[in-house]
Amino acid sequence: MAVKNLTGNNASLKQFAEQEISFLKRPPAATSITEDTSVRTILQSEPTTIAGNTPAHKVVYSERVSGTLSKIMEVYAVNGDKGYIMSYFTDTAIYDKYLPIVQKMIDSLNVTASRIQ
Repeated sequence: MAVKNLTGNNASLKQFAEQEISFLKRPPAATSITEDTSVRTILQSEPTTIAGNTPAHKVVYSERVSGTLSKIMEVYAVNGDKGYIMSYFTDTAIYDKYLPIVQKMIDSLNVTASRIQ
């Protein structure tokens, strides 16, 4: 879970999600001179909701991290001047195995009064 302070034009969910997706579209940084950083692919990007029918945006993408192809889901939500990023990061081979548990956890998050319950 990450929390970002939002100011100016980034205060709406749409703008916050667009900013984060724009960042994901940039080539990832290499952790070593021999690492292949060319593989980051957005697989899914769509509106969703979390607890209390709070609007959110979900992005699923793959990325090569330390030589292993990983699958990452990020869910973005905004409340006031705070942007929330909930992340699920795992090896592609086991992503689907734990997704139902992670989805229940994300669906239960309630973002109110600039804090998470």
